[in-house]
Amino acid sequence: MARKRRFYGLIAWLVFVFALVFALPTTGLLDSLPSAVTQWLPVDKVKLGLDLSGGMVMRYEADMSNVPPGDEQVTLDTVLEIIRRRVDEFGVAEPEVEQIGDAGIVVRLPGISDADRAKKLIGERAVLEFMLVDAEGRLGKVLAKAAGYPAYRTILADVYDLGHGIYAPASLKEGLEKMVNDRGLVSDFPGFRLALSVEQRLDRDSADYEQEIAQRLTDVYGSPVEGYFQIYLLDARRPIKGSDLTDAQYTREHEQGLPAVSFSFNYTGAEAFREVTGTHVGHQLAIVLDDEVISAPVIEEEIPGEGIIRGNFSVDRAKDLAINLRNGALPVALNVVMEDTIGPSLGADSIKYGVTAALVGLFLVMGFMCFWYRFSGVIAVVALLFNIVLIISALAIFGATLTLPGIAGIILTIGMSVDANVLIFERIREELRKGARLAESGSIKPAVAVATAINAGYDKAFITILDANITTLITAGVLYVLGTGPIRGFAVTLAIGIMASMFTAILVTRAIFDYRVRRRHMEKLSI
Repeated sequence: MARKRRFYGLIAWLVFVFALVFALPTTGLLDSLPSAVTQWLPVDKVKLGLDLSGGMVMRYEADMSNVPPGDEQVTLDTVLEIIRRRVDEFGVAEPEVEQIGDAGIVVRLPGISDADRAKKLIGERAVLEFMLVDAEGRLGKVLAKAAGYPAYRTILADVYDLGHGIYAPASLKEGLEKMVNDRGLVSDFPGFRLALSVEQRLDRDSADYEQEIAQRLTDVYGSPVEGYFQIYLLDARRPIKGSDLTDAQYTREHEQGLPAVSFSFNYTGAEAFREVTGTHVGHQLAIVLDDEVISAPVIEEEIPGEGIIRGNFSVDRAKDLAINLRNGALPVALNVVMEDTIGPSLGADSIKYGVTAALVGLFLVMGFMCFWYRFSGVIAVVALLFNIVLIISALAIFGATLTLPGIAGIILTIGMSVDANVLIFERIREELRKGARLAESGSIKPAVAVATAINAGYDKAFITILDANITTLITAGVLYVLGTGPIRGFAVTLAIGIMASMFTAILVTRAIFDYRVRRRHMEKLSI
């Protein structure tokens, strides 16, 4: 029996050393050590949740109005998977994407620094199509028809044909969007549709031809034009779909080295692309993303199943577009219901206050245990510190995320950990009183009475401790399964804390007591 307990004691201290090694990176103590030392040590730190590291949370509602009855859940599952792939490639640590209700989606992105870019990446449908631009004068007829409607007459008064295209100032955006979405205007040309280019905003990096267009618009419009749209009529009878893409990558185009996106088609898409480009050399081919024309280059020769999308992109925009094209288009549109951004400073404050609360609770518990149980209380304090090290190392090893409720879970675990020690110590006290009477009568030696009391105290308290912790562990499991976001963080730290407290209360403190009894043959226990 003594050899078995010594073995358990050895296991306890080996676990402590192992846990300490994995907990050290989170403390930052390894940062100042030379790389020759740290290369042999783990580097994973505890990941912080959105409420501690800052970031953003967005809630969307999927537009299911055009989804066939019975296909809603399948469609939503597809949306969730596409969003997960997008944010994974975006490089966010520990993103959370989950369904809320029948058509709701919540996205949590901890540590995100560019909120606008993230919103664009997630909310963009990324429906890519290639369509021929009308080259037979149909657009003029469609706009002439539109001019017959009072709602569009005022808009068209500021739309200008500059010889190589029809343009309008960006200030007319709302009216232009209403006009191009009016399917009745193209009823004379079945299979064709109106479309706007992406808005071209002018800045110092704008190309010369963009500056020239803006200047010509300014001349005819009569006031400065800082942005513009081009109006297109597209042949939508045989569009080439982006769903036939096999890959899309960020690149730079050869002429000026500007950001662009390269793409390649599968066999079906490549054959369609080759046929369209081969039979329409000299025509414009519009590259349409989410109903907006990114660009409309002139086809110079037959193109096989690869190409480059140019569109006056920034580097980030080109990278994000490549991500979305690689991962596929969203089958339905997403409407933003709520969005919230948590700044890093707020997260830092949460950490500071949470850690302060944990330390205050820790010192109060330590003081009480040492006052009430004397040296045995010191042993409980050692186990408590061991418990905290185990929790930190477990969070780092398993890649779990620590949230603000998770810190509350650690604080709760501190109380639960000493609760097990209180049960054991009170049992030991009862057994010591019984042993004292036997020692006084000469039935047993005082040292044997102490050892017997310790053994009986642990044995009799074990079932009570086990039952209490199992019921709490079940509660933590239910919280994790049914909870979301930070609630899951609380459940994780609570579950880890329960198992760690069981280990430290039963094995670690027992190992310390056994060592003292074996080495010192104690005749009196400070408890």
